[in-house]
Amino acid sequence: MNPDSVSHPTRGLTPAARAWRDLIGASPRWGRTILYAVVIGRLSIMAVAMVVYGLAGAEADAGFSGVIRSVDPGMIFAIVVVAPILESLIVLLLVWLFSRKLAWPLPVTVVLTALLFIPQHGFSFAALIIAPFFGLMAAIQHHWLMRGRGWAGYWLIVVVHALANAIAMGAVLAIGV
Repeated sequence: MNPDSVSHPTRGLTPAARAWRDLIGASPRWGRTILYAVVIGRLSIMAVAMVVYGLAGAEADAGFSGVIRSVDPGMIFAIVVVAPILESLIVLLLVWLFSRKLAWPLPVTVVLTALLFIPQHGFSFAALIIAPFFGLMAAIQHHWLMRGRGWAGYWLIVVVHALANAIAMGAVLAIGV
């Protein structure tokens, strides 16, 4: 069979549209979704953190669970393995509830999921920095769920979440907390 004769979901799209579909998991190229989501997820956290700390100063992180003051092997395991598995399961359940059961549109699902993860990371101004990352995870999960492959989307966001947390832990260890 000639590969050019097979219809491809990203053929005919602009590079920006193709990249967007890859980022949110709407294309079959899951490797790019992982790469783009980790990079964009980390960059979004850094961008929001600069705004939050610029507005609130050093007091922004009072009560924020994302600030690591000491590191031990148990904490590394919890952050890189346990948190991605459990939090991604919560994302899957929220997206299923909002999208499938309540039939809310994608933007509402993404925003609500992102906002519901803020208190999970502490009650502080700095907890806002995780919202874009969880919104992105909700968008990825939504597209996989709508394709009837919710568990595949779940494992995809577990990998993205674990890699993003591993990068953050690597940075913390490199700085030397």
